[in-house]
Amino acid sequence: MRVVWIAGGLVFAALGLSGCEKMQESKLLAVCESVLKDRLKSPSSYKRVETVQSRAPMRRVDFMEQNPDATELDFKLFDEKPYTVWKVIIKYDADNSFGASIRDVAVCEYVEDYSFNPSELYVKVNGYTKNDFFIKRLTAE
Repeated sequence: MRVVWIAGGLVFAALGLSGCEKMQESKLLAVCESVLKDRLKSPSSYKRVETVQSRAPMRRVDFMEQNPDATELDFKLFDEKPYTVWKVIIKYDADNSFGASIRDVAVCEYVEDYSFNPSELYVKVNGYTKNDFFIKRLTAE
């Protein structure tokens, strides 16, 4: 009887973890789509076609590249609990300036440090955060 309880507990724990992961993925997708729509000529025409989501531990080399001013303490904390890089690839249709529906792909990236809390400030779509994109657009005009 004890074996059944232990096995049942393991199944329940596995289901709980996968549910939590799905919730994280849907939250990240919602933030990514919000940032993406802000960049479109016709946000109301946006239609998601397909998504592919993944996550992987951040490599130390990438941490060093993204944090050139990191201290010894930063590296120690990173080594104890490496960051996770979440990636969402979104294939979508949206109207261009002429009203023609165009299919495109956006790559969304979020680096989770110690807690999962994606926001429009930290999510990068096609390499730019929301603020970086608008600054680039303002300086280009």
